[in-house]
Amino acid sequence: MTLDAQSEIARLRGVEMGLSPLHSISPIEARDREFAEIRNWGPPMHEVRDCLISGASGRLTGRIYTPNELDSLPVVVWFHGGGWVQGGILQTDSVARKIAQASGCIVVSVGYRLAPETKFPYPVEDCYAATRWVTQNLADLGSKNGQIAVAGYSAGGNLAAAVSIMVRDRLEFELDAQVLLCPVLDKNFTLSSYLEYGQGYGLTIESMQWYWNHYLSDMDQALDPYAVPMQCNDLSNLPEALIITADHDPLCDEGEIYATKLIAAGVRVNLSQYLGVMHGFISMSDSIDQGMRALEETGNFLRRRFLHDTP
Repeated sequence: MTLDAQSEIARLRGVEMGLSPLHSISPIEARDREFAEIRNWGPPMHEVRDCLISGASGRLTGRIYTPNELDSLPVVVWFHGGGWVQGGILQTDSVARKIAQASGCIVVSVGYRLAPETKFPYPVEDCYAATRWVTQNLADLGSKNGQIAVAGYSAGGNLAAAVSIMVRDRLEFELDAQVLLCPVLDKNFTLSSYLEYGQGYGLTIESMQWYWNHYLSDMDQALDPYAVPMQCNDLSNLPEALIITADHDPLCDEGEIYATKLIAAGVRVNLSQYLGVMHGFISMSDSIDQGMRALEETGNFLRRRFLHDTP
């Protein structure tokens, strides 16, 4: 299957821009380039406020999106994408707003520390600590509901999956759901989706190698399930999952393999593959209709999981 018309326009736009390949520039240059491309198109919220969140070693920036006036809303802890190197609460603002609107949940967007300045395990420890902070501050967040999900896109999906495993292992609190959108779950560049779509569709094999090299300090860390969730030998007793993949994404296969492993371990999984789209289609939901549909599916999953309906 070829890309749909909207995705093909986005792909050609990227080609026409003639930007240097990601793996050929520095993390600072990559962040500057990303910052220049930020667009704000998210829906209005009842309240949006910035906050400070307790991370693994110090305070992190955060942003809280409250979609309506109800005080019994569940909370989604949101981890942005960007290969652990790029991204932040500003870059993911519109997606966080759309998830809050679609789900009727409070969304807490976490500004975890970035690699290579802060390598594994500290970004994922930040995300775990931020999720724990949410469980301890539900009243201040405006939630009397007590239900919590973790969610993330791309590298943020990696962090959400890893935090789900950490929560299961550490027994400090519980999660009700995990949402993994086009997630990074493995470090295997020989999968069919890498070989077929690792060039020419935005995210490349070389870019993913660049991201991993900045995130990990040594090869042994690639065996750690908190870095590479596919390495986890026991996926039982994890929260119900929504996993969304894109068929023209080099990460597609690992999302589907992980879903199969979760199901085999007795975890309930909702798996959706979107056809004719590439990695990044959800972040381009203003111009790619299927990106908006994926966010609506995310909202519907969370509503069903939390048995929650907003007026």
